[in-house]
Amino acid sequence: MIRTILWKELLDLSRDRKTLAAVILLPLLGLPGLALLAGTLASTQTITITIIPEDENSTWILENLTRGLENSIKRLGYKTNITITSGNRSIGPADLVILIPKGFTDNITRLDGTGKLYISIGLGTGGEVAVQGLQYTLQYLSWNITLKRVQQLSQQANTTLNPASFLNPLQVVREYHEATGAPASPSKAEAAFTARLLEFAFLFVVNPAVIYMADSIVGERERKTMEKLLITPISKKTLLLGKMTAAFILGFTASLVDALGILLFFLFSGLPVTITRGLALVWALSAALIILVTAAIVAIISARSTTARSAQNASFIVLAAAMAVYFAALLVDLSRVPTSVSIALQLIPFTHAALAVHTYAIGEPLGPIKHLAILAVFLAISIYIAVKSFKEERLVMYR
Repeated sequence: MIRTILWKELLDLSRDRKTLAAVILLPLLGLPGLALLAGTLASTQTITITIIPEDENSTWILENLTRGLENSIKRLGYKTNITITSGNRSIGPADLVILIPKGFTDNITRLDGTGKLYISIGLGTGGEVAVQGLQYTLQYLSWNITLKRVQQLSQQANTTLNPASFLNPLQVVREYHEATGAPASPSKAEAAFTARLLEFAFLFVVNPAVIYMADSIVGERERKTMEKLLITPISKKTLLLGKMTAAFILGFTASLVDALGILLFFLFSGLPVTITRGLALVWALSAALIILVTAAIVAIISARSTTARSAQNASFIVLAAAMAVYFAALLVDLSRVPTSVSIALQLIPFTHAALAVHTYAIGEPLGPIKHLAILAVFLAISIYIAVKSFKEERLVMYR
């Protein structure tokens, strides 16, 4: 019987090509496309820089400054056009103007001297990018100037020392560990970062189930097709489970595409993205359960709503809760919030989907099992209430 209802729902869904395109193609092409578009537009923009060297002895700094700016801005994904104008203080339309004043070289070669550069920044993105490239370049130049000063001091003191060790007496050797204290590889650290992105991706899992279930139940009533379903020898439980299964197929397909789109977006943006089989499995199980829980909750709301629009409006509470949890998961470790906050959060089923993925990523062995089990309990309770809410008079005519 469930197969019959499922076939009907999927047949109706297959006729709605716009919805299918929005669910599958939009996130799969849209999110990576945004990253590619941003990168492509950046590569077409030329950052214009004017350098005005008033110091006659600034040949060395001028060469290094020019080369450093070209390399730094290229790494940021932009082209550069650097113009050197001697003796002309006119700013013009450049994104960044750098003035090397007289005496600059003498100041940076003295042990106690400070070289000052005067810059004027154009308003807009070009100026911001140019300044960021300048900061990277000046860090490198400052380091080289400091190394030369240390070498000069070493010669004056008639001693031998390593300038790099002298300037950097502390070094940090970075390692990672899991929640159990066991060592973790850098790839696991990247997987933990990816897990945060996947937790955020749950936000897009909920919406298709909300929209579909509201239309599938209340929309059937508005289209006068619910009566035909109820006179068939199909139980209310079978009817509900069939619609939930269809919502699950739609929602899970959307969730896979959305998650892939988000990961491709960050991958194309240059951020480290690593997915292990275990992480993918935990995420898929969590997504499946949260879709079904959402479908059951919306079924309860829809059974008590007069129109599909009112059902969707009432279901916005479900979406709002999901949005709050998954936006927070992107920025906050939900497993380490204060106890009072944690108790409140864990009363929301969406929290456990995020925590299942998070605890797996940090190496907490029982965490995913615990939170998936809690999600299963939420699902069982939601389905029970939904079945009880499915009464003929409510499905045909709201009272």
